[in-house]
Amino acid sequence: MTAVLEILKYTIPAFIVFLTVYLMLRQYFKSEEKSQIFDFKAGHRKITLPLRLQAYERLAVLCERISLPNLILRIRTNSMTASDLQIALQIAIQQEFEHNVAQQIYVSPELWQILNLAKNDTINMINHVASETPKGTSGLEYSRAIFKFLNERGVTGLDKARIAINKEVSNIL
Repeated sequence: MTAVLEILKYTIPAFIVFLTVYLMLRQYFKSEEKSQIFDFKAGHRKITLPLRLQAYERLAVLCERISLPNLILRIRTNSMTASDLQIALQIAIQQEFEHNVAQQIYVSPELWQILNLAKNDTINMINHVASETPKGTSGLEYSRAIFKFLNERGVTGLDKARIAINKEVSNIL
């Protein structure tokens, strides 16, 4: 019995010391892991933040490039008919959008959906004005009809997309 008490006299304090050291080391390693994760995320943010901001810049430029006034000024020639201009505008919008499709990995899915809807809204405006324009109309008259439609409509999908881009960038910064 005394041998058991002698063994317990040494093992119980040793067990308490072992348990204390174990808990302290476990807490230390957890805090080190959190610190390393934080450092990794901070370093990752230094790399990704400029890329994300560049993506937002490119998407803002996309909105400008596919806005109908800018497209018409850039694409329309004197020899175009309304149907020629309609097709050229649609192709230009699609090409611009496809050129910037990779930017979607840097922005929220909601913003990308807004941009996609803005693109579709712009194409729908082109088609709507074309459907109300008589056949054989010149490109100049068609573009005037588009400008008139834009003035009557007011806010477009591209305006909403620009606002969404600015909002998302302000949330990041």
